[in-house]
Amino acid sequence: MKASKIIAVPEFTACIYGEHKEKTALVIAGGRSPAKEWLRTVEAEGVYCADKGVKSALAAGKKITAVFGDCDSASQEDFREAEKQGAVIKKFPAAKDATDLQLLLEAVDNTDLLVTGVFGGRADHLYSNIFSLLGSKVNHKKQILLADQREALLLLNEGEAAEIHFRREKIKAVSLLPLTDAVADIKNTRWELERAELKMYFPYAVSNEIKDNSKEIFCACHKGAIGLYICYEEIF
Repeated sequence: MKASKIIAVPEFTACIYGEHKEKTALVIAGGRSPAKEWLRTVEAEGVYCADKGVKSALAAGKKITAVFGDCDSASQEDFREAEKQGAVIKKFPAAKDATDLQLLLEAVDNTDLLVTGVFGGRADHLYSNIFSLLGSKVNHKKQILLADQREALLLLNEGEAAEIHFRREKIKAVSLLPLTDAVADIKNTRWELERAELKMYFPYAVSNEIKDNSKEIFCACHKGAIGLYICYEEIF
């Protein structure tokens, strides 16, 4: 197994086995805003905001590294405040092919990513965000965790695995989402899987449960790409 990488959020710590970068940056996208109390606890090396994400970063008192966007969901005032605090501002026209997050990802190709502000809102935005992040992972050999105070999605490619150590109780559900046709394991759950074939067009491995109030689970991807999804009770 390749060397491990730790990415932590208030609800759990993910020990990920696979290729990874030395540093982990925080990316805040323009979906559901993370609770500011949750965001304050998250540590990273660099904070990058996609448009409306700048509002969440400012509310949580984060020192912003850069803001990418067309200012269609963020305010000019938020952009100016971030710039005043030393952030690099990258403005783009609203009429463009790439999304704000896709443009941002080009600037953080040499770090692993903890991404928030992704869930909630429109389904097309969530779809675009997940697969844009998967593309960044595949192209740049990095680790990526999407998370906020309600749910999380850890992206795993072929040959990667992860141990999830929970810090909170009341985990509502654990699911394996095949982002391609895949082969995967999941252990320490009510329904364990070993080298199970997961079809992208028939995603059945959802709504699993943690076994006997356990504090950890293990997941491995042997083929393709999967998302390890975790839903938990919001405490912030």
